[in-house]
Amino acid sequence: MRIGLSAAIAALVVAVGSGASATVVVGEPQILTVHAFERQMKNNPELAAYVARRGYPDWVEQVEVDAGPPLGTHEIRTYYLRLNKEVTFTQAYILDSAEVSLLLSEYPMSDATRARIQQAILERSPDLRAELAADRAIVAAQSVEEAAGSVERAAGRVENIAARMESMFDDQLYK
Repeated sequence: MRIGLSAAIAALVVAVGSGASATVVVGEPQILTVHAFERQMKNNPELAAYVARRGYPDWVEQVEVDAGPPLGTHEIRTYYLRLNKEVTFTQAYILDSAEVSLLLSEYPMSDATRARIQQAILERSPDLRAELAADRAIVAAQSVEEAAGSVERAAGRVENIAARMESMFDDQLYK
């Protein structure tokens, strides 16, 4: 029986690796809370090993898919903004039991996905929104300060020109 299970797992790895089944997204991505993500890591050793290696992702979603047997009906998609990576995990089922955990794909995030994730993080994090607002206020204050400095320099030049003109006018009167 052990040889039969090993052969089935080997066939599964070859089938998944060769792209034998196309994944079709069925539902909208569902955000996973920290607690739900921890449960997923307990059930998927490949996911847990990746997180142990790279750290917690910035964003995690579960997506319902139609990948066809033997792959599961849901994928876990993790997003690492600092690495600009999207990493997808799933499980493969043999005799209705999740026997194999798979890192399905790992590739750079598209600009659209990155923008969507950043927007979602902003919407759910008041602290981050406040921090970004403070950063924008600092940049605006620096911009105003630079503009005030250039106005002061221009006013100084105008004063110098006016003083020279006055001096020239006075010199013309005494001649």
